[in-house]
Amino acid sequence: MHEETKRCAIYTRTSYQRKDDQHVTSIRNQQATCQQIIETNAHLGWRTIPKTYSDQGASGSTLDRPGLQCLLTDIRRGEIDIVIFYTLNRLSRNFMDFSRLVKAMNQHGVHFISIAENLDTSTTAGRLTLQTMLMLSDYQLEDEPTTFFQKIKQTIQQFRLLRWSFFTLREKKNAN
Repeated sequence: MHEETKRCAIYTRTSYQRKDDQHVTSIRNQQATCQQIIETNAHLGWRTIPKTYSDQGASGSTLDRPGLQCLLTDIRRGEIDIVIFYTLNRLSRNFMDFSRLVKAMNQHGVHFISIAENLDTSTTAGRLTLQTMLMLSDYQLEDEPTTFFQKIKQTIQQFRLLRWSFFTLREKKNAN
């Protein structure tokens, strides 16, 4: 058994009031998936705190959500070590807000895990991925409807095309 207890908070959000509790992004399923991550890491001292942080029927385009505000208050109080959520867009759909949330967590030594993206800021690889995402923030245009996370996907696709073009040109040059 690991000696140091890590207090884990689960944050869930849906942007609609859905009666279908079987949907993969339902509050219940998000909660269960996050709980499994905590149970898998129980040997590291991870424990779920009893408080629930959830926003049902709330847009991810704003930070003005009761469950999220309660989570941030408890982070500031030093009551949480790790925040776990199903996917990044459950936390925020706006990159500037996402950056503010990351900064608030970092200021209080709180790590986070986004299950769908396999992003864990308690690891070196997770912090590198996060820093890369933050560096790509220049691609976020406030008046453009495309979300930051869609921009990352587009950038990766453009990089793959550029890489393909580079290798194709190099092969043609080597063939001559």
